[in-house]
Amino acid sequence: MPLTTEAKLKNLVIEIQALCTIYVNKALKDAKKTRLIFNIQIILTTMTTILLGLKLGEIGQSVAFILSALATGLTSLYNIENHRKQHSQCYTYTFKLVNLSTQVNFYRTNFDPLEESKFIEYSETYFELMKEFQELTSVFLESKNIKKEAKL
Repeated sequence: MPLTTEAKLKNLVIEIQALCTIYVNKALKDAKKTRLIFNIQIILTTMTTILLGLKLGEIGQSVAFILSALATGLTSLYNIENHRKQHSQCYTYTFKLVNLSTQVNFYRTNFDPLEESKFIEYSETYFELMKEFQELTSVFLESKNIKKEAKL
């Protein structure tokens, strides 16, 4: 028994909304983690500056050197800038999906009869967005893997 166009559009909206939920939660989690790492980096850098400014002698300089090394190591290991770009792209992708979902719902509620060609158009847009996001994600992961291999 073939699905009606209404059922197809409804399933598409459900799929889009499920992806939005997944990616918004992922982006929020990544943003929170990046913010935490960034705050730790600021604290370490500030403490280094204060210790060097106080001129406490060899012990103060040694601790400042250790804190500076920790801040640098944290920055290079976590790569804050790339993580910010990744969750920013995730937000952008989610906004595009929400826009598509809105268009599909508007079409479903305001037009009668529903056309199969519109479902195909919305489906193609959905798959193009998925492909675009997967390409952006794979570029990010490749750059991350290259850095890991360089450290080895």
